[in-house]
Amino acid sequence: MQSQTVNYKLQKIRGQSLIEILIGVTVVSVFLIGGVLILANVLRIGKVNLDTQTAQDLTSELLDDVRTINTSNWQNLYGLSPKGSGAHYRVATTTTGLQVTSGEETLSIDNVTYARYFYIENICRDNSGGTGGIGNILGVSDTSSCSLGAEDPSTQKVTARITWPN
Repeated sequence: MQSQTVNYKLQKIRGQSLIEILIGVTVVSVFLIGGVLILANVLRIGKVNLDTQTAQDLTSELLDDVRTINTSNWQNLYGLSPKGSGAHYRVATTTTGLQVTSGEETLSIDNVTYARYFYIENICRDNSGGTGGIGNILGVSDTSSCSLGAEDPSTQKVTARITWPN
């Protein structure tokens, strides 16, 4: 039986080539930049969600105040003039309670300025239920004369709007 011995000569390589270092730095940079961009978008989306939630809360509060005014005296809403999307109203707190005043209300929350208001429109109905506009809703009107049918004095459409930067 014969045996043969093979000797391998291993060379020690000291250091890395410049190309390998550049590739490594590039790969790490791509991952870091991607991570920073993802983090920035997550933070921006979080801020947008916070602003939107605050706006929803402010709108709900405004509509609750309008309901309170409606419950206390229907004429405080029905008697407002002018009506329509161009007539902006807000709710003010007075010593006697809540009161409707013209204009927009501005609120600053967490360094964001919100502007909110509401407007009122009359409801127009057909006369299918009899006289006096008590049938099906046909639409809305800025005045008491409905071109589509008859104005329903017991129903008003209230629309709340809120705006903020960005």
